This record gives sequence, structure tokens and C-alpha cells, in this order.
Amino acid sequence: MPLPRLSNTRALQTYQLMRAGAGIVTGVFLTKTALSTADIGIWESLLFLGSLVVFTGVNGFLQGITPIFTPLNATQRTAFITQVFTLFFGIGLALFLLFVGTGSYLIPALTGLPDVPGYFWFSLYLWFNIGSLPVEILYLLQNRPLSIVVWGIVGFGGQIAAVCLPVMLGYGIVTGVQWLCVLGFIKFIWAFGLVVQHGQWSFGNLTSLKQYLQISTPLALNSFTGNLIQLFDHWLVGFWFANPAVFALYRYGSREFPWASALTTALGTAAVPGLTAQPETGMSDLKQRTTRLLHAVMPVTIIMLVVTPYLFPVVFSPDFQPSAVLFQIYLLVTMSRVLLPNSVLIGLQETKVIFYTGLGELVLKIITGLAFVQWWGLEGIAWSVVVSFWFEKLVLMLYLWSQKGISPQRWLPVQWFLLYSGLLMAAFFWCR
Repeated sequence: MPLPRLSNTRALQTYQLMRAGAGIVTGVFLTKTALSTADIGIWESLLFLGSLVVFTGVNGFLQGITPIFTPLNATQRTAFITQVFTLFFGIGLALFLLFVGTGSYLIPALTGLPDVPGYFWFSLYLWFNIGSLPVEILYLLQNRPLSIVVWGIVGFGGQIAAVCLPVMLGYGIVTGVQWLCVLGFIKFIWAFGLVVQHGQWSFGNLTSLKQYLQISTPLALNSFTGNLIQLFDHWLVGFWFANPAVFALYRYGSREFPWASALTTALGTAAVPGLTAQPETGMSDLKQRTTRLLHAVMPVTIIMLVVTPYLFPVVFSPDFQPSAVLFQIYLLVTMSRVLLPNSVLIGLQETKVIFYTGLGELVLKIITGLAFVQWWGLEGIAWSVVVSFWFEKLVLMLYLWSQKGISPQRWLPVQWFLLYSGLLMAAFFWCR
């Protein structure tokens, strides 16, 4: 029997699973070493700074590549590839200089710690890494799913090795971050090679780049807004509890289910080219793929919700038992995560509404976070995340329906969604 064809969607889902798996494997490994909870909190602070940089605007610029690239002719595409990679290199350099120049102020402001060991090396790694981020999107647009998987193996497999091996050999986290710099440089050289092979060093006509910036800027601002939400949560934990150990507990519990977020993110990214080229066909295809996504994600999420209290002390350590309750609450985010009105709007190049909705989400998150932490502590912060996520998705769905005449039934299997959402909520309250 022939093996199933590796599609772009499957390749991106595999890639996102590798991304999530690299973080999980690294986190589990560190809890099994001699590192203290406070030391792990320092490592989590570095990761927090890294995620803030990578997805503060940069993720929005990644999302904007596809709707501009798809309608271009061959000559325009080669110039656009070079321009986009140059832009990402410049963003990485600017953020590196910003972080190095303002580290003495930025670290206490964002983490509550006076200093974070390995901060310079991690900033250098981020510069190299940001410069290589468009590679996965380029492979998607070139219809090279196997290359996406290979790129993920090199990047995320190398990430695990770079962090874990030095700790295992007794060299510590800082050496691991230095190894990450080497990995980041290798990825950057890989990206540069792709530009030389497929791009054209032409900056005379910037029409496509200008259109790209018009589409991407609201998405970048929305990414920035989303990270302000994350930043607010971590500030609130630090301000309210003022304990690095509690910070680590919150970081380990306040995670979406990687299986669900990886598959959903990949589907949303892979759907945009079709939604841009042929919206009606793209929405029909998205509905079918979302049905398969629900069958793959929701049963596993329900099972995970039930077993989490027993799993956390085994996978991590008994010290992280309080994180299990937070993770159970975060599993409820899956119900809103599988809704993909964002992808439909990006395909239609309607990106401003995504940003404005993100601003509303930020305001709601701050209000509910400040209120809920007083009533329910760390659990209250997690609940405020669930509320704000639902706000974003419902507003975007309402906009599509009222302003564009696109009802949820056209891109979402509503019956399956309601069934699985009801089962997940029933499992949650049964576990409580």
C-alpha cells in the first residue's frame, strides 16, 4: 500500500508539533536535572523574553507573506523573496541592538529579576533566528512539504541538543545558550542560501513590499497586542506573588495543549493561500479540514484534561503539582483555538479588524486579570485568558457574518464543534 502523500498541511502540522515538542522535551529534561525551581525560572525568563521578541510583530509579518506572494508573477516573486528576507534580517538586528542596549532596564521590567544569565547570547541567537523565520513560509509557497519537515528537524532537533547536552555534561544553561547561537547562525546561513537560490537582489520596484507592509502591519500590531497580554500576565504574577518559584509554576501550567495548538496553527497557515486565490473553494476546504482537525484534537484534549492531575507530577516533578490545575483551565482555550476566522480574514486581506479586535481583547484581559487574581489567585489569571480568547474569536466571527455575509457554517462544521465543546466542558466540571 503506498504511503499517504505528504501535503503542505500535514508538513506544517508536523513542523508545529516539532516546535511544541522541543519546548516540552527541554522543559521536562530540566526538571529532571539538579537545577532548582528558581534556576528553571531563570531559564523560563529567557524563553519568555524570546517568545516576546519573536512574536511581537514578527509573527504578524510572517502571516502577511502569503496573501501578497500568491498573486505575483515569477519575476515579482523572486524580488519579493529577497525584500522579505532583508526585512526580517533588519528586524532581528534592530531587536538585538535594542535588547543589548536596554538590557539593564528591560530585564527587571519584563521579568522582575535584576539580571538573567546568558541574556546577551540569547539576544544574539534571536537575531539569527528571526532572520531565518520566513523559511517555512517560503517552503509552503513553493509547495515543498518535505523541506518543511527537514527544516523542522534541523531547527528543533538542534534546539533540544543545544540546551540539553551542556546541562547534561555539567556546563550549565549559559553554555547551552551559546550553543543556541551556533544553531541560530547555521539556520541563518541556510536562509541566506535560499535567498541566493530563489531570490533576486532587486530593490528598484517596492510596490509588492509596500502592499505587504499594508497587509502585515495590522497583523504585526495585533501580535504586539497579543504579547502585551502575555506580558501583563507575567507582570501580574510577579507583582502579586513576587516569587520566582511561583513564576515557574505559572509558566509550566499556563500552556496551551501543544497537540491542539500545533495542528490548529498549521491548518490556519496552510489555508491562507487557498482562501486568497479562491475564497469560496478555500472556505469549503477549510470546513472539511477543520472537521478532521476536531476529530484529531478534541478527543485527545478531553482525555488530557482528565489525566492531567496524575500526569504532571510524573512528567515533571511533585513540585509542579499546582501547575496541573492551571493547565486544565488552559485546555478550555482549545475550544476557541480551533475556530479560524482569522485565516479567512487574512485570505480576504481584511487585517485591520484583527488588530482592532486585539485591542479590545487586551483591555478585557487587563480588567478580568486584575479582578480574577483577587478572587481565584493563579487560577483567576488562567480564567481571564479563556475569556479574552473567546472574545477575540466571537467578535471576528460576528464581523465576517454581519459585514461580509460569511456565516460560520461556510467555514466551520458547527454541529461537530458544539458537540465536542459540550463534551470538553462536561469533562472539566466532572474533574472539578
